[in-house]
Amino acid sequence: MRITRFTHSCVRVEHDGAVLVIDPGTWSEPRALVGADAVLVTHEHTDHVDVLRLAGLGVPVYAPEGARLPDLAPLPVSGAALHRRRHPGERPRRPARRDPRRSARLSQPRLPGR
Repeated sequence: MRITRFTHSCVRVEHDGAVLVIDPGTWSEPRALVGADAVLVTHEHTDHVDVLRLAGLGVPVYAPEGARLPDLAPLPVSGAALHRRRHPGERPRRPARRDPRRSARLSQPRLPGR
């Protein structure tokens, strides 16, 4: 896997020949989108999405459900869309049971020496 950070919020993720670009905004370098297979937009601010650049790209654009991006038909990202896809022959995994007490402890920051 190769992860490349571009200006401001843009990140390019390359893995097994596929390319995902996250938040290619108006301040991002156009080369971040070269060869992209899909784009993920975290929110609608222009520093995270350049609608004109993406409209001519011709790849799927994923955005938060209900996002208003004129001139684009973004695919909504919701909880159901985020389930992990299995590879052929892979057995489904049972979700791990979560202990609410453990989750609460893990969400608090740990300071060195404490």
